[in-house]
Amino acid sequence: MVTPGKTWTWLPAAAVSLSLLLLTLVLYWPVTHHEFVSYDDVYFVTGNPQVQAGLTTEGFRWAWHSEVARNWHPLTLLSHMLDCQLFKLDAGRHHLISLLFHAANAMLLFLVLRSMTGALWRSALVAALFAWHPLHVESVAWIAERKDVLSAFFFMLTLMAYARYGRETEAGRQKEKRSFRELSPWVYYGLALVCCALGLMSKPMLVTLPFVLWLLDFWPLRRLQFTVPGARAMPGRPGRKNSPAPELSASKRSPSRLVWEKTPFLAMCAAVSLVTWKLQSEGGAVWSQLPFTARFGNAAVSCIRYLGKMVWPEGLAAFYPLGEPWPWPYVMGALLLLGLVTFAAILNWQRRPWLVTGWLWYLGMLVPVIGLVQVGMQEMADRYTYLPLIGVFIVLVWSAGEFVVSVRVPRLMVVVVAAAALLGCLTVTRLQLGYWNNSETLYRRMLAVTKNNYAAEYDLGDACYAQGRLDEARQLYAEAVRLAPGWPNARNNLGNVLLRQKRYAEAVAQFQEAVRLQPAFLTHLNLAEALAAAGRPAEACPEFEQALQLEPASAEAQQAYGQTLATLKKIDLAVEHYQAALKLQPGLENAEFELGSLLANNGRVEAGRAHYQAALHLNPNLAEAYAGLGFCFSLEHKWDDAAQNFSRALELKPTLWMAMKDLALVDMARHQWETAIPLLRKSIELKPEDALLHVRLAQCLEQTGKPTEAENQFQQALQIDPGNAAAQAGLAALRAGK
Repeated sequence: MVTPGKTWTWLPAAAVSLSLLLLTLVLYWPVTHHEFVSYDDVYFVTGNPQVQAGLTTEGFRWAWHSEVARNWHPLTLLSHMLDCQLFKLDAGRHHLISLLFHAANAMLLFLVLRSMTGALWRSALVAALFAWHPLHVESVAWIAERKDVLSAFFFMLTLMAYARYGRETEAGRQKEKRSFRELSPWVYYGLALVCCALGLMSKPMLVTLPFVLWLLDFWPLRRLQFTVPGARAMPGRPGRKNSPAPELSASKRSPSRLVWEKTPFLAMCAAVSLVTWKLQSEGGAVWSQLPFTARFGNAAVSCIRYLGKMVWPEGLAAFYPLGEPWPWPYVMGALLLLGLVTFAAILNWQRRPWLVTGWLWYLGMLVPVIGLVQVGMQEMADRYTYLPLIGVFIVLVWSAGEFVVSVRVPRLMVVVVAAAALLGCLTVTRLQLGYWNNSETLYRRMLAVTKNNYAAEYDLGDACYAQGRLDEARQLYAEAVRLAPGWPNARNNLGNVLLRQKRYAEAVAQFQEAVRLQPAFLTHLNLAEALAAAGRPAEACPEFEQALQLEPASAEAQQAYGQTLATLKKIDLAVEHYQAALKLQPGLENAEFELGSLLANNGRVEAGRAHYQAALHLNPNLAEAYAGLGFCFSLEHKWDDAAQNFSRALELKPTLWMAMKDLALVDMARHQWETAIPLLRKSIELKPEDALLHVRLAQCLEQTGKPTEAENQFQQALQIDPGNAAAQAGLAALRAGK
């Protein structure tokens, strides 16, 4: 028999949960049509072959033993792998998975707060602010921030399991007879530990989770209480019975017991902190050269700025560049404000315990990312507020709830104000979401709302470069260099654009400065290739040597060095480097072709033919390789085999000048003058400055009884090259025959 009055007690919570889930999905649904962005998505998905391979045994091992973006987060990598396994590179589906995690996080947050406090609508409002606040768009709409929503998912599950553990260990509970359906409180404790570990493996930012658990012990779980005589109970809604949060018998929960409970959590967090510090330090992500006073000042000001953006979310950007240190009046003002709020929260710890929990939740969860240890070049980031702002939302909502009760604000007015706040969040969030549609939109927005944003200039330059808009990319990279002259990446990419535009001297200058700033493999290799392209191969060789000392297993560097040595006629050494490139990466068809050409042109016909054939095995439609085979057969006077391969090359690539010219010469060798003439005419159209082509055409015309045209071609050859002996002799013989 169902107890009267309790039949539908679960219905309001279920309705709120479902509403949060559905409205969050509707709000963020446009993200399922967004693209990948070049801002870090390349490291996690689009440029990561291990991730793109999907869930493989090798990939699984790699995820646990590797770092991406100077962090260890194997579970995040595995989630990206699963996405690629299911959806390949369908960006919309990847975005959908992140959205589903965010919607689930909002629902779980509501359920956790509802379970711990017993407050339905306050919990719902906190969860709605979390789900729909514009500051959280970055964490949801950026695929590279899957780690945010994934770690938050396990964070919520940890809180849920820990809260259940706290209830199950209520004083005297374990002495009661337990039914077979009830679980031991240590099962929930174990679940909390497991979820905490999974969260840490998603994003190391959760290292302050044990601190949050201590705060929850104080309020709302009330496992840690200090009784003050005459303290007043928290007021309830007028006209109703007070319905305080479920309280545990804190008098039997000593502080030492609560500390020991957190020891396994602390041990895991300490281990992850050490791993993260090691990776970030060795990866060069930690800016140790920035003075601690500057870092401390920026941390204090950023705590206030985050609150400002929470209240008025204007000018949100994916990157806020680290500028000059904040003036001391700003720092002192921020510290004073933080101190006053903290003092007020502590002063009200008995009557308004949510102030202590919420405010210290906010400050504590920001500690790993606030910049006291400066990682990266940003002074703050919207994504860092994803979990910390929950504490502020708790402070605001519970304080507003107390105010509404104490002054008896009409319910309709409360509903209107809350709805207006949420509607404002929904509107700005949908607007902010549009800026994440693609790379170019994102970077242009960053430039519009920030100043001196060298990262946005650089990243927009990348987007333009990828689309072949080289002039625009050059201007953007140049501006990034102006704003951050000591940033080697900007100089390196500016050099790449200049190299493609054949502005060799300028490209060399940029690469030389990049090498000075960061003597790494890539900068040495790019400088070497620029020097070679500028016609300075001898100067390029030492740079190739430096690059190969840093990364001897680079097939690209081995091949490029081989090309340069070939121009210097150091044939044997060039062959060695080509062979090294092919040993490192057997599928390099260009290296096979270039090595074949090098060998064939230097009299090693059989070896050259073998490499041409290897290139064709890798790519049966490589016209240049067929032309190379034809050249090898022509050297052996195997005219029919040569003609067959040249013809196949022209079928695949009708404008391949070398094959066209060589087929004409083969036809001349076979005395097929009539078929050689049109090939030579077309070759001259493609390369009219080649005097020898005019000579060959003149010889064919002479053989077919067209002396006047032949004489004209000899004369054109001499106009191009007055000292051409073949043209002089041919013209003299032709005139003597007249």
